[in-house]
Amino acid sequence: MQLIRALGFYFPTTVLFVDDDQSFLKGLKVKFDGQLLAKLETNPLSAFDIMSGQSLQDEDLIETIDEDELDQDYACPINIPLPAIIEKAKNADRFDEVSVMVVDYSMPEMTGLALCEKLQNHPVKKIMLTGDSDQSIAIEAFNKGVIDHFVRKDRPDLISHLCGVIQLLQQKYFQERTSFILKAARAISPSFLSSEQFLPEFNRFIAKHDIVEFYLIDRGGSFFARNRRGESFCFLVKDEEEMARLIAIAENADTLPQIFDALKEHKKMVYFLRERDQSRPLSEWAEISHAVSARADGFFLAYVEGLIKI
Repeated sequence: MQLIRALGFYFPTTVLFVDDDQSFLKGLKVKFDGQLLAKLETNPLSAFDIMSGQSLQDEDLIETIDEDELDQDYACPINIPLPAIIEKAKNADRFDEVSVMVVDYSMPEMTGLALCEKLQNHPVKKIMLTGDSDQSIAIEAFNKGVIDHFVRKDRPDLISHLCGVIQLLQQKYFQERTSFILKAARAISPSFLSSEQFLPEFNRFIAKHDIVEFYLIDRGGSFFARNRRGESFCFLVKDEEEMARLIAIAENADTLPQIFDALKEHKKMVYFLRERDQSRPLSEWAEISHAVSARADGFFLAYVEGLIKI
């Protein structure tokens, strides 16, 4: 996975394929095996019921944020519900959430276009499969915002092309869902999320550890993440000002020399994962210090395995 935009959180989600041709659906599932989580539905009315019954349950994320304030271009003390974000990593059913729906245009009980129109205000991303005679209809639906993409069903590279489109739309789904979180984070304090170097560095972290899901844990741009094997990692961030403050504290207190030297030489950072960590004596800083993995645009980064257990 490679991100094309910053996201407040992301996890693997399900793609709902809707087509009255059952053999076509089974063929798709076989070809997508290992690449996507898929759910198959031959009846568009049943597909509508599935999507109508899906609740994102994001009330815990938005209740403390004033959307009117977020539209203003100034730094303001907006409360980012970080504990609620990390709680999503504990939801055992999160992978069942449908983020993208792929529908065939031509179905007897209800056309794919009619299904998408009924779900036009639903956040699920919609792809319509079309034939030669359906192109003009698909273009009009796209221009009206009824669908997010359309793909010719007879194209020779259907599977690879569709897979790429789905992955992009899954990112867009989470970008729209978490944009207010990122805007709030960027408004409050110096944040690596605002840096042009964030995406290149975070994508390197994703590639190195085969990350498939991640969740923002602080305003500076630190994340909790898991890879395909369920192993946990953290992408930790400290800005220069915070590093200087930690070095000054260590220099004026009874800190272990090796910890102070590592901080001063920017070889390690101290990260307070929990609020109680901030009151820990400096003699225990070795337990919450981590090797600096990279430095970018005035920020220090550490890739740490197993720091958070969920």
